[in-house]
Amino acid sequence: MVTIKRWTFCKILAVLICLIIAAEAHIALAYQNPADPLDTNFQAARTAYFAQKYEDAKVILEKLIADLDAIEGRDTFKGAVYVLAGANYEKLDFKELAVKYYCRAKAILGEGKTIEGLDLKPLKYYSESCTGSSGAVAGIERSGSGGSVFGSVFRVLLFTAVISGAIYALFFAPWAPFKKKSSSSSSSSSSSTFTSACFRTDWRVDVQSTWDGASGTISFTPENTAPNPNQTNGWDDSVTYTLSASGGTLTSITLKLSVTVSGGDNGKRHDLIYVDGGLILDQTNTFAQSCSTPGSVDYANVYVRNSTGSFTLRHKVELSQAVKLGTAVKVNKK
Repeated sequence: MVTIKRWTFCKILAVLICLIIAAEAHIALAYQNPADPLDTNFQAARTAYFAQKYEDAKVILEKLIADLDAIEGRDTFKGAVYVLAGANYEKLDFKELAVKYYCRAKAILGEGKTIEGLDLKPLKYYSESCTGSSGAVAGIERSGSGGSVFGSVFRVLLFTAVISGAIYALFFAPWAPFKKKSSSSSSSSSSSTFTSACFRTDWRVDVQSTWDGASGTISFTPENTAPNPNQTNGWDDSVTYTLSASGGTLTSITLKLSVTVSGGDNGKRHDLIYVDGGLILDQTNTFAQSCSTPGSVDYANVYVRNSTGSFTLRHKVELSQAVKLGTAVKVNKK
């Protein structure tokens, strides 16, 4: 198998992009080359037309059209020649020829497109139907646009291939600088030894309720159970809780769930908390304190609900290195 080194691939990619840019520039300049004899003749015909020397313009345009019929591509230039020829034939009162070349121009440039300085509104034959000239229009499209279409398709395919290669190299290749690292790979790379850091998770549930008349009873079960971490990096656990009320007429209830994360000895922890599959907390902290007096960060009211019923709390932690201190749930009822 042939192996291409990372920088070699980048050099090849850069060369291909430069070649495409150079090719596009060459094609663009080819349509407006002042030294091109076809363009020179077109400018001469245009000058004669605007000087109202229609017979002189006719001679130049007929030779120019004959030359264009023998070459492929240059559709935009051909369209400009045809619209000028149509206008010139109209000035000479050759209706059939005027309509013919107007239709050829429309087929290439589109309806209402013209050249600089040529106003189509006074030209009465321009609005004539092209039905009778369809054969001539079809003929010019077949003879003059094949090479251009092929070239355009080739350039689009080449450009797409280069962009696809660039995206692969930047985001998906093994060496890609912007490739997203999966959580499993990051977990496995940092799970060798957990001896110098510590962590603890404390949950707090506050329940407030109002009653119509005598107060009833609020139950939060399982009251003393929390998603229980172990001493393995990337631990992931979940518990389903039920909030219920009985023995009275409940008018309102509010549950607020908070969490405090603790750690020390420069241990880094990434906490992900979900309720019923929805992410409600995504935070990363580094704790520089010692394990004997660990630091902590409190996230109050990470989840609030105003009804009884059940919900599943899932807590996932990714750790740089850790020794478990513990986890607890405290329920406050008011």
